[in-house]
Amino acid sequence: MKLTEALEIISKQNADIESKYLQKVEKSVLAPPPDKAFESLALLRKKAVLEAKNEIHAVNASIDKGAIYILEYLKKHSPDQFEQLTAWFMQNTDIMINSFASEATSDEEESLAHKINFPPELLNLMYTTACKLFDLKDYDKAAAAITVCIAFEPLIYDLWFAYGSFLQAKHDDVGALYAFQMAQILDDENPSVYAYMAISWLALSKPDEARQSIRTALDHCKDKEGYEDFKDYCYGLHAYCDKQKCA
Repeated sequence: MKLTEALEIISKQNADIESKYLQKVEKSVLAPPPDKAFESLALLRKKAVLEAKNEIHAVNASIDKGAIYILEYLKKHSPDQFEQLTAWFMQNTDIMINSFASEATSDEEESLAHKINFPPELLNLMYTTACKLFDLKDYDKAAAAITVCIAFEPLIYDLWFAYGSFLQAKHDDVGALYAFQMAQILDDENPSVYAYMAISWLALSKPDEARQSIRTALDHCKDKEGYEDFKDYCYGLHAYCDKQKCA
């Protein structure tokens, strides 16, 4: 089976739940994150596992496109790495299709990458390629490419944070907030994710939610060294929120 045929099958499996996913995002993301006093971090992590595994194929129905964008970039800029990644996909087409099909109904916490022994260096290659597409300001392709990485390893903070940043760059702030909330669940001590969430809240004309995100960001970096510029940025963003509320 050719790579494009395998990706087409995966795409069809994604399509039938795309609309349900989009409806869920619209309803769930326009609300503050769950109160940590009422929902433990353990439960949040379990929620991340379930959401990532049940929803990942419909992140924006672009896993198949993302893989093609990655391969297109590598073929042009790094032929050797293109051959390496293509060879792995071609040799493991059947197991990939079967694994993708079973992931959505699985309650196991083992990642797809671990389950099919996907080489970590290839995951890193796909991630860096997505970042290079972002650097080229090709935000649509970058966002699609990063979904491939998330499909393989859905519980990595950096992947969700990057995905949120890519969506934010292309003005999909509802999708960006969903991605940032997933990143927050995986690492709720990182101040950067809250600052980025604030930007999307502002873009959605929700200054109160933005202000709360900024305060949380400042709380998480108040005792850390090297965050002076970040703190100044957050204070400036907070002042802007106040102006928006008064406008």
